[in-house]
Amino acid sequence: MIEYLETCQPEYFRGHHLPVLQVPLWRGITYGELKDALHQKPFYDLGLDVSNEEFHNAVDIFFSDIDQSLPVCYSDEEPTVFFIFTKRETL
Repeated sequence: MIEYLETCQPEYFRGHHLPVLQVPLWRGITYGELKDALHQKPFYDLGLDVSNEEFHNAVDIFFSDIDQSLPVCYSDEEPTVFFIFTKRETL
């Protein structure tokens, strides 16, 4: 399973002890567009050690309770902002 870590500019991300997937965002992108973009590409070779099916299922679960029409970024600037995921640790 994957988990969402944060949405931030790269210089503010403090890192994580597990591999991360950083998804670049653009001004005005909605949660629906981000979800669609995550489903467009295969994510089997990103160091997260999850299958495409597992990744896409986790994306669907993550976005299930979010209004798909809402923008992800509210900034008026043009910063490079990343939506950051990692693999959830199992206990």
